[in-house]
Parts: sequence; C-alpha cells; structure tokens
Amino acid sequence: MFIDYESPKTTSKTVWFNGETEDGKKFTIVSNWDEWDDWTANSSDLMWDGEEGTEEESQEIIHEFLNEMNG
Repeated sequence: MFIDYESPKTTSKTVWFNGETEDGKKFTIVSNWDEWDDWTANSSDLMWDGEEGTEEESQEIIHEFLNEMNG
C-alpha cells in the first residue's frame, strides 16, 4: 500500500480571522473556503468579543472581508 503524505490536496478548510473595528470592538470571523465557492461568510459567522456591534457593523465587516478575500 502507498499513501502520498508528501503531496496532500486541500479542497476545503475553516479558518478563524480575528479583527477589530476602528472604535476598538474586537471580533472573530469564522469562514469556510473550498475550491468551488472560494471564501464564504455571513453575519452569523461573526462573533463579538466583549462589546457587541450592530447588525449593520456585522454586515459591513463581512462585506469587506469577502471583497478582500475573493477579490
């Protein structure tokens, strides 16, 4: 039997991205990537650390994230 451990292929992954708003509110985006859809995230994938932001702030953060990651 042979298993090629030297050349694995990543087809999907989940990554946590930490961030902070201009006014100091900290958050984490939990985003998924796969080779078919690129990066995906929505406001329910954003977790606030401490002081919560508004739904508008959450949507703005996710919009900026997706624009940056999926170009």
